[in-house]
Amino acid sequence: MNVFNLFFSHNSVIPVDMTCFLICLVSLPLVYFDVTYHAYPLVLWAACFVLLFLIATPNLIMLGCLILAILTPILHLKMGAGDFLYLSLISFSTSFFQIIYCIFIASSLALLYYLFFIRKKEEELPFLPFLFLAYLLMVYLSYIG
Repeated sequence: MNVFNLFFSHNSVIPVDMTCFLICLVSLPLVYFDVTYHAYPLVLWAACFVLLFLIATPNLIMLGCLILAILTPILHLKMGAGDFLYLSLISFSTSFFQIIYCIFIASSLALLYYLFFIRKKEEELPFLPFLFLAYLLMVYLSYIG
């Protein structure tokens, strides 16, 4: 179901379906809030999640990410609950291995950014921008491959 193109042109080489387009659209304000306020707007996430739940097929990866998001404050994981909620969103359009690759790519990008651009080593690093970049890379690689 290729209804949108990434560049909105008739000769684009990267067709994107409605699920991916919606995830990319909601990712922009989520990344903004994570970078600016170190917060995750649950209302925006919930609205997108319900819409995706209605138009896409839910899977076990999504359920696992939701469970991890609930357990994050209890287990004191180093990733925030918002990161797992975002992974539950992208699980609507990616496979298990693509999510693993996204986490690996995002972690590598975050590590490089932390090593080269952060001066105070105790500073908290927003992880959602790196997850979004990794997701965009996975979408691009899945459509050209």
